[in-house]
Amino acid sequence: MLNDKTRTADAMNRTRFRTGDAVILAEGPHKYVRGTFLNLKPDVNWAAVPERDGVVNSHPVKWMRMDSETGASNLVEKWTERE
Repeated sequence: MLNDKTRTADAMNRTRFRTGDAVILAEGPHKYVRGTFLNLKPDVNWAAVPERDGVVNSHPVKWMRMDSETGASNLVEKWTERE
């Protein structure tokens, strides 16, 4: 069983992303790739992320961080216009 200190630290480190949030991959083979959080995949550990070139790829949520340097939410608008 986790103690209160561990539970609190875990909750603080879990970022909740919303559609349109600018994200950057902080880990993995695609490190530093910027994109926009679109939605979670059926496996909630993965998310769909339209990248700057417009291609939608899946990446592990644990690799993502909020990206304050780019306003990537316009990619979601471009992506949804294609449908």
